[in-house]
Amino acid sequence: MIYTITLNPAIDYEIDLNEINLGLSNNIDQQRFIPGGKGINVSRGLSYLGINSKAIGFLGGFTGDFMRDKLKMDNFISEFVAIQDITRINLKIHEEHQHTEISGKSPRISSAEIEEFMKTLDNLKDDDILIISGSQPRVPMNIYQAILERYAHLNLQIILDVPGSAYRELLSYRPMLIKPNMDELKDFSQKKIISEDDIIQACKTMIEKGSRGVILSMGENGAFYVDHGCIYYAKPIKGNPRRLFGAGDHLIAGFVFGHLKGLNTKDKLRYGIACASLQIFEQNGYNQTKVEELMKLVEIEEITYD
Repeated sequence: MIYTITLNPAIDYEIDLNEINLGLSNNIDQQRFIPGGKGINVSRGLSYLGINSKAIGFLGGFTGDFMRDKLKMDNFISEFVAIQDITRINLKIHEEHQHTEISGKSPRISSAEIEEFMKTLDNLKDDDILIISGSQPRVPMNIYQAILERYAHLNLQIILDVPGSAYRELLSYRPMLIKPNMDELKDFSQKKIISEDDIIQACKTMIEKGSRGVILSMGENGAFYVDHGCIYYAKPIKGNPRRLFGAGDHLIAGFVFGHLKGLNTKDKLRYGIACASLQIFEQNGYNQTKVEELMKLVEIEEITYD
C-alpha cells in the first residue's frame, strides 16, 4: 500500500487575472478551489496513472469540511483526522507573466490529535511506501521524526519531501528517496550553491547522511538525480505553463509509478519529469497515455560519478 502524509493541507484558491493593480479593486477571470497539500497532490498524480493510495493527515473547521467533500470525488482513499483548529487556505495568483502564492496560517494540533493521527498509520507493514510531504502545522513535537521513529521496526520504503533543515534529523532513517528543491538544498547544506559541482556535492552529502536517492527539482531548469552510483540530469520540457504549482509532487508520483513497474532509474526519472510537466501544462489532469507520449521528449544526461 502507498500512504501519502499531508500534515498541513490547504484549500488552494487559484485565481487567474491579467494583472494585479495594487491598491485598487481587481476583477478575476477564473477561480478554482482545489483540495491541496503536497501529499494529496502525490496521491492525485498516482490516481491519474491508475495507482491507488491512501492520503492521510489533519483537517478541521469549515475549510476541512469542504476538503473532505471534495476529496470524495478523487480516485484515492482519504482518511484525515478531525482537529479543532481550521485548515488553512492558500491563495495562488496566476497573472499573465508571473505567479504569486500567499500561504495561510497553519493550524495548531494537540498531542491528542497527533496520537489519533498516528493510529491511522498502525496498519503499516513491511514494503509499504510511506511518502511524507510538505510543512508541519503548529505541533508540540517534531512530528516527522515521531512518525519515522514509531515505525522504524518496519522495512518501509520512505520518501521525503520536507523543509531543508528537517532532513538533518531524518536521513538516518534511510529514506529510499528525498526530493529537495534548490532552497531546501541550500537550507540543508548551509552553504552557497552556485555551480553544478556545488549541487552534486550537496546531493552526495545527503546520500552520505543516509538517503538512498536524491531528486533535486529545479522547476524550469530541470532536475538532478543522485544516488550511490549514478548522477543524471533531466532537461526541462518546453511548453506553455498553465500553472507553476505542484510540479514537484507529480514528479514524485511519476517516479513512484516507475518504481512500482520495475523500471530502470532513467525511466523512473523520465516518468517523473513527464508527470511534472503535464501538471503545469494541463488544467484538468493527465493519464498514462499522455505521460508516455511526453516521455519521448525527456532528455537525460549521465554525469560521470567521481
